[in-house]
Amino acid sequence: MSITISDRGIQFGQHSLAYADFTRLCQGHLDYVPGTVDLEAKGARLSNSGFPDDGVKQFVFDVCHWGGGDRVRGIVLSRNTLSSIASRLRDAWGRLGNRDVEGALARVNQIIGLGQPSYASKHLRFLRPDICPVLDSFIQDALGPRSYVGLAADYERIATNLQQRGIANPMNRPRGQWFVGDVDMAIFYRVRYDPSRDATSVAVKSPDDADDAAVVRLYSRVRIRKVSTEAEQREFTIVPDAEFEQGRQTSLASALLPRALMGHSETHGRAAATNGADGVSGYWDRLFELLRRSEPRLELPRIPTTNWVNIKVRDWLPKYKLNVTTKSNIKQIGVSLMIYGAGHPDRFDRLGTQKREIEKAIGERLDWHGSVQTYSDLILWRRRSDPRDPREWSDQHDWLVEKLGLFLDVLPPFLRAIK
Repeated sequence: MSITISDRGIQFGQHSLAYADFTRLCQGHLDYVPGTVDLEAKGARLSNSGFPDDGVKQFVFDVCHWGGGDRVRGIVLSRNTLSSIASRLRDAWGRLGNRDVEGALARVNQIIGLGQPSYASKHLRFLRPDICPVLDSFIQDALGPRSYVGLAADYERIATNLQQRGIANPMNRPRGQWFVGDVDMAIFYRVRYDPSRDATSVAVKSPDDADDAAVVRLYSRVRIRKVSTEAEQREFTIVPDAEFEQGRQTSLASALLPRALMGHSETHGRAAATNGADGVSGYWDRLFELLRRSEPRLELPRIPTTNWVNIKVRDWLPKYKLNVTTKSNIKQIGVSLMIYGAGHPDRFDRLGTQKREIEKAIGERLDWHGSVQTYSDLILWRRRSDPRDPREWSDQHDWLVEKLGLFLDVLPPFLRAIK
C-alpha cells in the first residue's frame, strides 16, 4: 500500500483527503492530544542547551506521556542511564542537522525500551518537527510497511503542496509553513480518531428486497434508532450522523453487524446489558483469555456484563480484590486495589502512610480515591484509551495484564503491614 499524492489531495487505502481537509484534521489532533506546541518548544530548548541530564529526563517523561506511553517511560528511565540517553539524543540531533532521519532513528532506537520505532520516532518528531514524522503501528496498518525515510519524504511532499496552496495551518508556523510533523498529526487523527471517517463496509440483506444483497457503509458515529426482536432475527436501524436529519436509514441483521456496535440503544452511547466493556461485545472475553494464559494468581469470575469487574487473588484475604474498570465516556481504563470489610477506611488510611513507597514501586502516581460506603480504593488510570474501539484492544489488554501483574508483585508486603 502507498500514498498517492496528486494535485487535488492524497489517497491511501480507503482514505481520500483533499488538501483543505488538513486544517480540520490537524486542529482535531491538537484538541484531542493537548501539549503539542509546548512540547515542541521543550524539544528546541533541550537541543539548544546541549541535552543536559535533567532536561533529558523531563523530555522523555513528556514525550512518552504525550504518546500515551507512561509504561514505556518507566522502562526507559529505569533501564538506561540519563547520560546514555542524552548521548544518543545528542548524536541523533547531529544527524538530523544533515537531514539523516534514518541514521537519527537508528541512534535513538538504541535506547533500551523506547520502541523500534514508535516512541523513538516520537522523540525525533519533537526535536525536528520540520522533517520528522511518527512511525507507529497505526500508521503502519493504514499505509502498509514503510521505511522511516520514505514516510518522511512523502509527508514533506504533502507539506510542500499544502503550503503552496495556502492551506491554513493551526500550528501557526511562520510564513504559513507546514511541517512534516503537522502532516503526521493530520493523517494520524484521520486514521485513529476522525469521527467522519468510514468505519467499515458490510454486506447485508436489503430490507426492501430480501433476495438482493446491499453494501451499506457504516460510519464511526452512528445512532441506533430502533431495536426490534423477532423470532428469527433482531434488526437494528442504523442512521449515519451525516444523513440523520435527512431521515435516510438502513435496516441491518444483527448477525452481520460489527461486534463493536452490538449493545447500543437509542441513548446513543449508553451501554445496554451486553457481554462487554461499556456495551462492546468481546472486550472482556479477550482480556480474560490473556489472563488465563498469563496470570495463575488470579481467580477469574464469570465474564461481566458491566464496564467493571472485581477479581479475587488466590493468596490474598477476601477483603482485598483487584478491579478493572473501563470508562468510554472519558476514554480511560484503570486497574485498582479494592479494600472491603469492616474498618476499610482505617486500613486505607494506614496504606496511605506508605503512599510514596508504593508509588515508587509501581513507577507511577495513583489516584487515591478514598473511602465510600462499602469499600476504599486506589486506582492507576490509563488515559486516552477508548474501550469501544476494537483497534485499541490489543494495546489496552497488554497494559491491563502488565499492571495487574505489577499490583500482584508490589502490593502484598504493604497489605500485610496494615493487618
